[in-house]
Amino acid sequence: MQREHDIAFTAEDGTMQAAAEPAMKLRAAGALRYPQVWTCRDPGALTASYGRLFLQRGGEFSHGDAQSLRADGHG
Repeated sequence: MQREHDIAFTAEDGTMQAAAEPAMKLRAAGALRYPQVWTCRDPGALTASYGRLFLQRGGEFSHGDAQSLRADGHG
């Protein structure tokens, strides 16, 4: 995965994983840790910020009944 997709990760055994995540009640056999992944404490606020940015840059939201959508053959 690291060579093919340039995604860095660290393989951890169960002891390493338990030390990194002491609040987990079940012990895992191991884990993959992705050090370059971003985390977010408030995903709702992040999503709202993206929505505001979308509107500021000229985007428009459309509301409708998703059940009425049909393929038209153009993608």
